[in-house]
Amino acid sequence: MKKKKSGKKKKSLSDQKLMNAFETQDTGKAIVDADSAVRIRSRTQPISLRISPDLVAKLRQAAAERDLGYQTMAKLIIAENIDLYIKRKPRNLRPDR
Repeated sequence: MKKKKSGKKKKSLSDQKLMNAFETQDTGKAIVDADSAVRIRSRTQPISLRISPDLVAKLRQAAAERDLGYQTMAKLIIAENIDLYIKRKPRNLRPDR
């Protein structure tokens, strides 16, 4: 009776050495010494927004085209446009005030 192949590719010796090197060496000090550390995620604050279903649908569609979640897409849009909005001449969005 023949053994079935598991389908897993056997790792070469060089792959094993490379994996061992990454597992046994701490690269944190080298990154700090090179002054190339970049914070990937900053702290965030949860908020609630009331958004129309149509706008959420547009956000979801735009996000899907970029392979992102719709909340991530909303954060990107805000981050990319907030400075432009602040620099513009303020306009009164609520005429009753």
